[in-house]
Amino acid sequence: MNFVIRLIFLTSILSILQGCYRPRSKLIYEEIKGISGSGTLIRTTTPLGFDSLHKFILKPKCLSCHSGPNAEPMNDPIDFSTYESTMVDRFIPLVVKGNPYKGRLFNSVESGEMPPKMNLHQKEIDFIKKWIEACAPKEAVTEIPSECPADDDGGDDDW
Repeated sequence: MNFVIRLIFLTSILSILQGCYRPRSKLIYEEIKGISGSGTLIRTTTPLGFDSLHKFILKPKCLSCHSGPNAEPMNDPIDFSTYESTMVDRFIPLVVKGNPYKGRLFNSVESGEMPPKMNLHQKEIDFIKKWIEACAPKEAVTEIPSECPADDDGGDDDW
């Protein structure tokens, strides 16, 4: 009799535990799978600098169209190959340090316009925004400055 009670108890426990198990939904899996770098951006352990932006977002999702001599668009090529080519001064700015809403990069990814064949994950869009708010640093930073230092390009902007 004691054996039967133990068997019923064990069967009940197993049934309860099996009912609690929920396999990961396909939607969640695809959402996480869409982020490059094994979810590093999801865990927010990624250093805030151009190297991380380039490695996890620009290289896998943008460089096929925005790199080298054939960079798109033809009338104003955007080249994300290096920090220097990304930060080239343009008539319509790509990045305005400290203000993501004034540059084309953030506005085009936030609206879903870029990249055209896929949408970036919200964590990737947030990373781009934070990088620009942190004054679009080349080297990794640990905090967002209160004000971006003026670029010293040697030119005189007071004309």
